Amino acid sequence: NTVYFYRIAAQNSNGTSYGETLSFYNQLPPSSASQASSGFVSSNSQTAPIPVRSVPAATGYFSATPIVRKSAPKIGPEFVSLDSQADNANPSAGDTIDYSVIYKNSGKAAVSRAVLKIVLPGDVQYESSNLSADVVGDNLSFNIGTVKAQSQGAVNIKLRVRSLTRSGTALMFGSVLNYVDASGGVRSTDAYLAIKINESASVSASLIDVIGSLLTSWVFDIIVGLALGFGIYHFFIKKPDDDLA
Repeated sequence: NTVYFYRIAAQNSNGTSYGETLSFYNQLPPSSASQASSGFVSSNSQTAPIPVRSVPAATGYFSATPIVRKSAPKIGPEFVSLDSQADNANPSAGDTIDYSVIYKNSGKAAVSRAVLKIVLPGDVQYESSNLSADVVGDNLSFNIGTVKAQSQGAVNIKLRVRSLTRSGTALMFGSVLNYVDASGGVRSTDAYLAIKINESASVSASLIDVIGSLLTSWVFDIIVGLALGFGIYHFFIKKPDDDLA
């Protein structure tokens, strides 16, 4: 007996596009007397029935109705929004980025147990932030706590673009704020940001890539061996012969 709302978010280097907000309704299971005819199965007569419904091949995935209603979720007394931004929209490899996520409660009621989760692209390295962060790989978590009504805050993060990042790479940042509203319901809001590595300033990174590949190449080993052999021959074998002559 619950309505679930959802939408799709598609993102690339040009930005983010959101799909239409849709919903589906999860009906209450029928009474025990009608389980046999409705297709619902209960594993124990003393417990609530488990809604397990077979799917006829000709009727699609769901036979129960209604399935989807095009409607927007009801806005409660709290209204929490999330926004993200960066001070450098076109960085180069090795540059620093000041990345900020701003959370705001524009409603008339406070929200509690707010936790901000940020997923960093693999081409940046976390350095520091204004709030204590739990860091697991490229995932950051910040315990915001209570966000009062008509208030806002920000998490500021200093990042560095890795030196081997190629020019033209799109860096995708995702942030999600989970919180508990005034009625005790768990809600979330999200924000996305895309920035692009400078296409004209990553020559040094490409050069480092080439040098790195040479250092691990067997061709480079052969060249170094020949150079050492020539040096030994020239300074220790050929030169004494010339002196004797």
